[in-house]
Amino acid sequence: MTEPATPISQSDLKIQEKTASSAVVSATRNDGKMEFYNASELKPKRELTIDIRVRYTDCDPMRVVHHSKYFVYFEMARTELYRANGGSHAELEEKGHFFVVVRTDCHYIRPALYDDIIQVNIKVERVTRAKIIHRYEIWRDGELLTEAHITLALINRDGQVLPIPEDMNI
Repeated sequence: MTEPATPISQSDLKIQEKTASSAVVSATRNDGKMEFYNASELKPKRELTIDIRVRYTDCDPMRVVHHSKYFVYFEMARTELYRANGGSHAELEEKGHFFVVVRTDCHYIRPALYDDIIQVNIKVERVTRAKIIHRYEIWRDGELLTEAHITLALINRDGQVLPIPEDMNI
């Protein structure tokens, strides 16, 4: 399997077959033809933006998003980025591996409000032997609302830190 002849976006990829060691993904090109690739041959996506509509339950009585809800939005974006790269938290947990948050830094610039449609951008900023550092930005109509950095570590069931596997597609 080789790199696609026609440029495709990572979001166009669909998992066709997954084994313990690899996954076969497919993409439909603009001309309608289906192509198949070994997921390990594709470059992992390092950035993603998702849209979220602010729910009433996320807000205080003044209709302002409560500060704790931003971390839920960050988790949603992080999960979608992991999924876009063929990852599955369920499969990771079956192996006895868990991502844990070890550091957060969040700067609230402007409030998000009830019923806003916000864009949550996540970018893998750095991967070390044992940590992944993500940068987040939350935007509304081109205005930056929030910036954050969150550091994750991979641990086993006993809480011991594990090295980040090279085949994790991060």
